[in-house]
Amino acid sequence: MDSQLEFADGNNAAQLPYTVARGRRKFCRITTVDLPSTQPNYRVLVGSNCEAEEMPYLMDALPSNTEILPVRTQGFVSPLVGLPSNHPIVVKSKTLKYNKYLQALVDQVDVKTLEKDVTWLSGEAPGSPFTTRSSTSKQSHQVAAWLQSQFQSYGGHNVALMPYNSRYGPNVICIFKGTEHPDQHVIVGAHHDDRGSFLNTRAPGADDDGSGTSMLLQIARIIKANNLKFRRTLVLAAFSGEEQGLFGSAALAKRLKEVGATIIMMIQGDMLAYRKPGEVIQVAFPSRYHTQEVTSLLRNVTALYVSNAVVGTTGACCSDHQSFWENGFPATAFFERNGPIADPKYHNSGDLVYRQGYDFEQLRASAKAMLASAFEVAEVQVYA
Repeated sequence: MDSQLEFADGNNAAQLPYTVARGRRKFCRITTVDLPSTQPNYRVLVGSNCEAEEMPYLMDALPSNTEILPVRTQGFVSPLVGLPSNHPIVVKSKTLKYNKYLQALVDQVDVKTLEKDVTWLSGEAPGSPFTTRSSTSKQSHQVAAWLQSQFQSYGGHNVALMPYNSRYGPNVICIFKGTEHPDQHVIVGAHHDDRGSFLNTRAPGADDDGSGTSMLLQIARIIKANNLKFRRTLVLAAFSGEEQGLFGSAALAKRLKEVGATIIMMIQGDMLAYRKPGEVIQVAFPSRYHTQEVTSLLRNVTALYVSNAVVGTTGACCSDHQSFWENGFPATAFFERNGPIADPKYHNSGDLVYRQGYDFEQLRASAKAMLASAFEVAEVQVYA
């Protein structure tokens, strides 16, 4: 197993103890930003120097349309600006071509299993034990344990919980080791925590981000069903603490930077299932906090393998890919529509599956785009 992502045996817990900065630190920064008339007239950006222990209490006092930026307790980082000409992403962009075998894998993304997984996570499925996925709740630990069991059933070479702070549920990491370049990693992420309405403990998070979490399970299911192998190591990461400040992804990105890991690409799926009535199926990429070369490649991958989706750009932010981008790793994200957030149940306890606008064909298109992107860059071993 690659030592950069080795997990402990026994309790299956990644050895990533959470640490906070000691001594002198800057004040926690909060900035109010005016938005266009198409959005609420305020949004709070929680700045980069807030401590993790402060955030659960601070979040309770902030409006539900709060935008979160990563928390950095070890000083400022330098975001990735561009990729060299010999980087695998740049090379892939020059050699990308349609592969019918990969298309056959992409087309295996299945609405029924997406629905089964999302409704279990949202608590809408009969027998689901979950009433909330708030990342500081006890159920966040139960959600993580359930995800770990699901990934294990899909044959990940190493599936482990990654605790990083006792107040939060752990990340869940599933690794499919590469056959030719095991030290080169492609990471696909989503977050399993959620945020409900103000002062409401119910947080079903069907779109934000049960949709992304179901995408991860769908990828694992298809790998298992087809006994797939990859030239590069493929990592599926279900993060916690995203809603409070990208804490889970920040912990993993920081650790990977410290050990000098080679991350070829990190992609995040966050809010993949809402389709505004009357709109076509869409796949959107970020206009900020992303690596341009990665976004350009994956726009083309999406156009090749998800031909029914209109590919565009969104200003919506900020999700776990930003933790990796800010630590110098190539990263981008997938979103459900071009333009701003349209889901009326965003950060709301009514974020359920069975409501107007939650669309499984939209989710299927998003999941297909992410699977195709991950399999292209991790280089699934297929036959043209």
